[in-house]
Parts: sequence; structure tokens; C-alpha cells
Amino acid sequence: MAEQATPRFPVLNESDFTPDQKKLAERVSRFSLTPQKVFRGPLGLLLRAPNLGQAFLQLGEYLRFHTGIDDRFLELAVITHAWFWNDPYEWAIHYDRAIKKGVAREIVEAIRVGAEPEFTDGTEAAVYRFTRQLIERRQVDDETFDAIRQAFGEEGIASLTVFIGNYAMLSDVIAVCRLAPHDNGAPAMERPQHEPDLT
Repeated sequence: MAEQATPRFPVLNESDFTPDQKKLAERVSRFSLTPQKVFRGPLGLLLRAPNLGQAFLQLGEYLRFHTGIDDRFLELAVITHAWFWNDPYEWAIHYDRAIKKGVAREIVEAIRVGAEPEFTDGTEAAVYRFTRQLIERRQVDDETFDAIRQAFGEEGIASLTVFIGNYAMLSDVIAVCRLAPHDNGAPAMERPQHEPDLT
């Protein structure tokens, strides 16, 4: 992630919303995990392109509520993605949520400090490996693929893959917007800070 600086997009005034923006704002408020700050977050950017925002939310709503994959596994995938993408914004939102949804605090803490988690649940281990391999290697080994297929079926493989990709897209929006993480008391990730050479 790029260094945190002044956000690039000011919060829009609700009294100035177009009809399409109003429709999106109502939907975003129902969907967001932080509805009180929704227009200051990444979905606030999509108010500038409300038709795109509607399509984005339709995908997000399906991935969050209709995959049939338990929230515990989805939240594990989110915090794993947040650490490996160095995304403090999503980390802050999902740290407590992952624990509340059933990911052991010891697992969350291990991920937070960059240690290898010690899983006692085989499906959790497979979700972690699947997410990490997809991010780091851009591929998934056969053992991990088979474990995910056994746990969730082929539809579940599709859902988990797109779920992880959706958070990659969201992290890109956060980076472009220069959004600072929520100050909600979640402990910060510990990892080497580095910037890739993009020249």
C-alpha cells in the first residue's frame, strides 16, 4: 500500500446527490460494515460512478451473503489478504470481525505479526493456504485445490476465488483514494514496510 496521506476525494454532500447517487447511497448504507462512515470509505468513491457502484455492490452482496461459505472462513480469507497486500484499512475493519465470526484469536494474532498460524481445523488451514498461494504465487497447488473442493465443492472454489479477487479490487480502490484505516482499536499489522519499484 502507498503511504497514507490526505484522502484524494472529499466526502460528497448528500444534499447534492443525483437520483442515481441517492439510490446507491441507500444501498451502500445497508451493505457497509461501517455505515456511520460509509461515504468516507472506498464505497464513497463509487458515488462518483453510481452505475459502476451498483454493479460492484451486487457482486459484493452475493459474495458476502449467498456463497454458502461460513463467515469464519471468509473472514480468515479477508485478514490473510489484508496482511499480504499490506492493507491496514481492511485489516482494521476485519480484525475483530474475524474473531467474532469464530477465527481463533491466536490465529488472527499469528497472521497479524507475520507468523505461520498453527491450525487445528483442516478447512481453515486450506483457506489460509489457498488465499496466500493465490496472492503470492498467482496459482494454487493441487493439494490445496483438492482440500477446498472437498470442503466447499466446485461452486465454492469459484466463490472463494472471486471473493479474494474482489478484496484485491477493493484494496486497489483504497490505495488510490489514500484512505487511512479506521481508528477502532484494532492492533496494527506488523510487517516490513516496503514499496515496490514501479519505475
